[in-house]
Formats: sequence, C-alpha cells, structure tokens
Amino acid sequence: MGMISEHNIFCSLLLLCAAVCVLQPVMAENGTITIAYRGSGGGYIGDTFVFDGRNTFGNTVLLKISGVGLPSDGVPVNNLNGPAGTATSVGVDRYGMWKYVWYGSAVPGLEKLQTARYTFTATDSNNPEQSTTTTVMLKKPEFSIRVSPNPSNPGDYIELIGTAEQDITFAKIEVTDTSGKVLHVFTSPVGSNGYLNYGFHG
Repeated sequence: MGMISEHNIFCSLLLLCAAVCVLQPVMAENGTITIAYRGSGGGYIGDTFVFDGRNTFGNTVLLKISGVGLPSDGVPVNNLNGPAGTATSVGVDRYGMWKYVWYGSAVPGLEKLQTARYTFTATDSNNPEQSTTTTVMLKKPEFSIRVSPNPSNPGDYIELIGTAEQDITFAKIEVTDTSGKVLHVFTSPVGSNGYLNYGFHG
C-alpha cells in the first residue's frame, strides 16, 4: 500500500507540474501598456512633445488624440484630418519600450485645436482592449505663423498658416529681404477661431 501511495503522490506531483507548464503561457500574456510625455503639464499648440511608454502586449502601439474640436473616437496624432477612430502606428523595441516625437507645428489640421485639455491614447495594435491615456493642456499662442514650403524658390506658391489668440480680425503681412527692406505688404483676414491662411506667389 505504501508503494501505491508513493506512486499516487508522484503522479499527483507530475500532473501539478504539467498544469503549471500549461498555465505559464497564459500568465505571460498578462502585460502592461503605459504612456507619458515630457513636460510640465501642457504647452502651446504647435509645440513639440515627446510621448513614450511601455507595451509588453505586442510590438506596435496605436496613438491618437481626442478632445475639443476633434471626433470623440479620436484621430491620428500625425494627421488631425484623418478618419475618426484611426491612429498613428508606433513601433515597440525589443525591451517593450516605445517613443513618439510629436512635431505639432507640422501636423495637418492643427487649426482645429483650441485652448483646452486634450487626451492622447495609446493602444496595443493586436489588443484594442489594452489601452491607456494621458492628458495635455494645449494653449493657443498669442500669435504664430508657419510658411509652406520652407525653404521656397522664386515663383513658388507660398502659403502662410497661423493662429491669433486675441480678437484680431486682420493681420498685416510684410515680406522683407535679408537687409530688412519691405518688398511686399499683404493684409489677410483672421477667422473667428483665430485661424489665418494666406497664399501668394514668391
């Protein structure tokens, strides 16, 4: 009877080991996903932000932004004119870390953003239920403008895109040479949302 009992114990231990081996891959699927950004809590619309985090669920993070003036499902951080619910793909390195530099001034659709708090969501591409968020307070600068294309060549069509925070209805645009001599003067209307868009041939 003692031998049978020892045999039963041995079999039980063997089954327990087998069960642990079977359960191990399931336990390994329990991962983590995080998002953070470098900064003091906010910044101006058009600033550059660095987002990073960890994702041990998979090798791709989907990053999108939502908030005032944007669809509730969010849009890709690299194109605010993108389809609602879509996101920007960001690779995850072999250590499970990811990083994305958001060059705000170069993002299409930036004029949609207002002075408000916006939510950035990171989701694992293969597990949509695994996601995390962080919020950033974005503020319209008093005045900002960017030129496209930059640099430009003589004869190019040049587009000026900018924003004005205060109640400004028109903006005066002066084109000067390297010596500071004014070559052209233009007047552009500013929309009620502070958006400015003016184009001319160089």
